[in-house]
Amino acid sequence: MESTSKEKKINELPESFNNAKIIEVGKNFLNISVLTLFLFIVFTIFVSAGVFREFDIALTANLQNIIPRVFDTPFSVFSILGSFEITFIAFFILVLFLFRGREVVVFAVFFVLLGVTELFLKSQIPQIAPPIELLRTNIHLGFPSGALSGEHFAYPSGHLARTVFISAVLIFAIFKSSLVLSLKQMLYTGIFLFIAIMFVSRIYLAEHWATDVIGGTLLGLLIAIVGVYILSKRNYKKLKT
Repeated sequence: MESTSKEKKINELPESFNNAKIIEVGKNFLNISVLTLFLFIVFTIFVSAGVFREFDIALTANLQNIIPRVFDTPFSVFSILGSFEITFIAFFILVLFLFRGREVVVFAVFFVLLGVTELFLKSQIPQIAPPIELLRTNIHLGFPSGALSGEHFAYPSGHLARTVFISAVLIFAIFKSSLVLSLKQMLYTGIFLFIAIMFVSRIYLAEHWATDVIGGTLLGLLIAIVGVYILSKRNYKKLKT
């Protein structure tokens, strides 16, 4: 009877946290985060050893041959949207609007952790950015973060790390919301499309190699998953007591 009562309590989540789907998903996040960490470490070792150098050069050349130059400006706009200054403001507005209490603190701490980790890796992994001759970015606003990035190596891409992290936080907010399924699916599609454009644009503009972008994607995903896991685990424990 006591076990049945606990299961019933878990299924009767507060409206603010939607329902037990979040808890059940949270149970799997530890395994997912460990797997993502493993992939990120292995991939980073390969990048540091220069294993993917020819792949990086070939992919950048192919993208610049295939995609028309008319995309230089719109892709440059995406570069601005993914800059630290813009994402910092957008992230904290979204978090303060979508979350409350502990959730705000956890995501804020992990956003800072993401930035610190990115800069540390850029100071340690000897991956040189694409040569200036390949650069196609045609909008330069002179943000302070641009000068800071120039003092470090290229791996991993901070644009993708922040984009994926913020996207994962948004997906978490949408998933636990009471929005109808069709609207959720539309929002998910829009988010993944934004990530895809950011991914391609960084390579096409020759701001980063493909491996930088992949590494940034894995890093942003890893930090976001750990943050969501911590929140899900805490709510699961609260419902069990």
